[in-house]
Amino acid sequence: MNALQKRVSKLERPIGAGEQLKCIVHMIEPGTMRVTSRLRLIAGGGVVEIDEEDNVIGACITELETAK
Repeated sequence: MNALQKRVSKLERPIGAGEQLKCIVHMIEPGTMRVTSRLRLIAGGGVVEIDEEDNVIGACITELETAK
């Protein structure tokens, strides 16, 4: 098991029924390692673009949601 796998295994744990999972994806610019954008994954399959202070910039829904 490498160092990254060890760190991830420490973070992995069951999520209780009352807890909400908050997952933020950082898009990194190759070469410079600068964060170009941040996306928050939301329940139901949507994505919200956020800034450094966690304020919403834009939102979109998935094809699955539009088909309903």
